[in-house]
Amino acid sequence: HFVKMRFNGVPVVIVDNHNQVFYFWYEALETGVLKRGAGLVHIDAHKDARVPDVLFDGGDLEAVFRYTNEVLNVGNYIIPAQKEGLIGEVQFVTGEAALEDTGFMQRKNKILNIDLDFFAPDLGYIPFEKTKAFILEQTKTVSLITVCTSPFFIEQGRAIQALRRLFAWIQYTRTNPERCHEERKEQAIDEDAVNKQATECWEKT
Repeated sequence: HFVKMRFNGVPVVIVDNHNQVFYFWYEALETGVLKRGAGLVHIDAHKDARVPDVLFDGGDLEAVFRYTNEVLNVGNYIIPAQKEGLIGEVQFVTGEAALEDTGFMQRKNKILNIDLDFFAPDLGYIPFEKTKAFILEQTKTVSLITVCTSPFFIEQGRAIQALRRLFAWIQYTRTNPERCHEERKEQAIDEDAVNKQATECWEKT
């Protein structure tokens, strides 16, 4: 299952199992959204960096589709894309310390790859505000956003709640930058109102 949308002009693909993003990365390459050697910011409770038995040696989107569904799983889809040249450098964000790494912030030709299991209870010690701020900065120069709901690793109600909160803040900061700046200084942002805006945006797309 997947949902495709555009959020503030940026293509977004939401899938359930994370290996499915492999196909959509190559689709983005074919349509000119990405160029080869794209940077990858991988926000996930897991690195997903195991090596599959068979690496991908290229081909059309039909070949990509078969490889995605017949060879890959949720833990081994990044390395094949990197070995084949679609992905270049990867920033793995699997814990709180990595949220302080700003090395990819200004980079273009970049995928922001979010697994919502990053918001599972096991990582609940990481402040949502800190994760949110990191993601918002990345979206300023991102080419493609891929999101995984990870039904085997996080309760789906919690996953969708996290997704709506994140997209609320992306929408809010881009459409109200001056107001957001002032409200941040005063710590007076009405998060309930922003989350309501997120739900409305989501339902309209």
